[in-house]
Amino acid sequence: MYINDIKVDTIQPPCFKNYTFVLPKVNVTLRFLDIDTREELTGVTIKYRIYGEGHEIVNTTTVDSGYVLQVPKGWSIEIDNATKTGYVSDLELLGMCVVRLFLQNDTEIVINFAKNTSNTVPQGLSSVTLLFKITLLFKNYETNELLWTDVYLYAKIYYNGLLWDVVNKTVPTMYTFVVPNGSQIVIIQADAKGYESELRKLGYCLVINVNQSNINEVVWFYPVEQKATLRFTFFDGKTGALIPGVHLKVYEDGKLIIDEDVDYYKDYQVERGHLYTYTATKQGYFSYSDSIYVGEDYNNYDIDVYLTPIPASTGNNTTTITFVVQGEEGGVKYPLGGALVTLNGVSKVTSSTGRVEFEVPVNSNYTYVVSCNGYYSIQGTVNVSESPKIVYITLPKKPSEDYIGQPEPIPPSSSFPSYPSDSYPSSGTNPTYNLPYSSSEGTNPPIYQTITSGYTPPNPELREAAKQTLSNWYSQIPSFFSLIFLLFFMATLTRVFPRRRR
Repeated sequence: MYINDIKVDTIQPPCFKNYTFVLPKVNVTLRFLDIDTREELTGVTIKYRIYGEGHEIVNTTTVDSGYVLQVPKGWSIEIDNATKTGYVSDLELLGMCVVRLFLQNDTEIVINFAKNTSNTVPQGLSSVTLLFKITLLFKNYETNELLWTDVYLYAKIYYNGLLWDVVNKTVPTMYTFVVPNGSQIVIIQADAKGYESELRKLGYCLVINVNQSNINEVVWFYPVEQKATLRFTFFDGKTGALIPGVHLKVYEDGKLIIDEDVDYYKDYQVERGHLYTYTATKQGYFSYSDSIYVGEDYNNYDIDVYLTPIPASTGNNTTTITFVVQGEEGGVKYPLGGALVTLNGVSKVTSSTGRVEFEVPVNSNYTYVVSCNGYYSIQGTVNVSESPKIVYITLPKKPSEDYIGQPEPIPPSSSFPSYPSDSYPSSGTNPTYNLPYSSSEGTNPPIYQTITSGYTPPNPELREAAKQTLSNWYSQIPSFFSLIFLLFFMATLTRVFPRRRR
C-alpha cells in the first residue's frame, strides 16, 4: 500500500473518516533475506502500523522483498510481524519488533529468515546456540532522555578469540546488536553533534560481556558548552620535552586572532563552527603549521605541537633531511612511531615521536616511500639544497574491516585497541566482546533493530570456525551418556547384590 494523499477509508479509528491531508513523504524499503543464501524472498506476510499526529494506519499484507512503503515525514512505522511458509523470521525467533520513530529520511528495514524444515530448530541457525539482544541507549546526562540526534559509533566485535566485525558508522539513539552467548562488544567511540560522550570525556571504552541474558546498556552524553577550549602544548620533537618561547599565530577563517609568545602550553576560548589555522615558530626549530575545525562535538581540543630542531650543518657538501611521520584516523593526527621510511633505497624506522633523519649530498633530488602496518603508504620526491630539509608525511589509517576474520587476540581488561587523540581507552565499566552483525538503520532511531548480516559468519573460514565450535560441543555428548550409563549400572548392582545386615 502506498500512502500518497492519505484518504479516510484507510485510516483507523473510524473517527478520521472523510478527512484528507497531504504531507511530504519518505520511502521505507523492506528487504527479506534468506539467512543462508542471502537471497531476496517473495511472498512474505507482514503486519505493520504507521502512526503520527494522532492518526494511525494498521495493515496486514503479503509483499515481496524490495517493497516500498511511503510514510508521511515525521511519522513512525512499526513492523510487528513477518511470516513466510517454511521459514522463521528473526522477529519471531527473538520475540522482537522493528520500530522507526519520527522518520525524516528514506530508510531500509532488513528482516532475515531461516529455513524451518522441522518445527523446532531453524536450519539456518544450526551453528548458533543462544542469541541475545544487546541494546545501546544513548542518553543526555542532564535530562536522562534519549538524544534527539544520531550517534557516530565505532565498535569492535569479538567471538571465540577472533575479530568478527567492526561497526564504524552513524547509528540511531537506540541501537541493538544480536549476538551469541559468550561474545563480546568493545565500544571504542561514540560521538554526537552538540555532545561529549562519557567515553571521550573520561578516556575509556565500554566493554560488554554477553552472558546468558539480554542487556540494555546506557552510554551517557554531556551537552557541550557554548565555547570550546583550544589547548596548545609545545614539545621538542626530538627529546619530547616541553619547550618555552614558542611564537604562536592563530587565524579564525583567515582572520588573525592570536599573535603572541607562549611558554610550554596555553588555553584559548574560541567560537564554534570555524576553521582555525595555526603556525608555531621558534629559533633553532623548523616552523610548523596545521589547521583544526572546531565544531559542536567536544568542549576541549588538545593540540600537541612537536617542533623539530634544525640539525647543525654537516659540511662536506652534505645536509640533513628530517621526516616527520604522523598517523591520521577520524580527522585526528598523532605521531607515528615504527613507520618505515625508505630514501633512495636506504631504510630507517621512525622514533616514538615519528621522526627520522637522513644525511644526504646537497643539491639533489631524492625519492622516498613511507609505510607502516595498518596504514596506507605514501611515496614522493624531495629536492634538497644546501639547507636542512623537513618533510611532513601523514599516513591515513586503513579501515579496520580490512582485517575481519584474521586472528586478533582479545585485549585484556586494562588494554584495549589503541585509538588516536586524547582517548587511549583503558578498562571499561562492564567488561565484554561479539559476533557478525551489521545494520541498515539509516538515520532514523529504532526501538529494536533488525539483524542484517545474519547469524551466519560472513565468510567460509568463519563459518568453518563456527561449525568446529559446535562439533567440539557435540564431542562432549558421549562422555555425558557414559556417566549416565555408569550411574545406572551401579544402581542395578546395588539391587542385585544388596548389602548384608549386621
